[in-house]
Amino acid sequence: MPGENGIQLARRLREARSDVIIIFVTNFIQYAPDGYEVGAFRYLLKSDAPAKLSQYLALAMEELRRRRRELTIQINAEHIHVPVAGILYLESDRRQITMHLLREERGEYQFYGSMSDLEQKLELLGFLRIHKSYLVNMEHIELFQHDQVRLKGGIWLPTSEKKYSELKQRYLQWEGENKWSIC
Repeated sequence: MPGENGIQLARRLREARSDVIIIFVTNFIQYAPDGYEVGAFRYLLKSDAPAKLSQYLALAMEELRRRRRELTIQINAEHIHVPVAGILYLESDRRQITMHLLREERGEYQFYGSMSDLEQKLELLGFLRIHKSYLVNMEHIELFQHDQVRLKGGIWLPTSEKKYSELKQRYLQWEGENKWSIC
């Protein structure tokens, strides 16, 4: 690259956007340690590119989604990216999922899916399955009682009575790790 090398470009990119995913594709392995200084996601030799590039790009997209904390859903063959922070809760009726949102202009999305699959994807992002039909964003829980949970906006949802102790413990652990109060 005339006038600038890949490491210099990566530094400028990192300064402009801290969440950018950088994959170096090069013939020179000796510069790999410099890639760590700029937070490179992967370092790929050009000779390995045909075999590994598509895998690295898929991993980079997954990492970007994780960093940006978005859930991608598909409705009528259209992919919609929903910020996790804007999801209040998900509700299931058989395989029909209703995603309830905080935003006023778009209150919900409906799509087909598996609540168990969503639970696996969203558990690490702060979601808790409080009932077989409800998966809630713990960030928006205002009150957690024995048989129900109150979310922002005054929404009450039932909890599983059999799993109450486990659910409450998981919520309190999450709250202790993620919410800070200044007294």
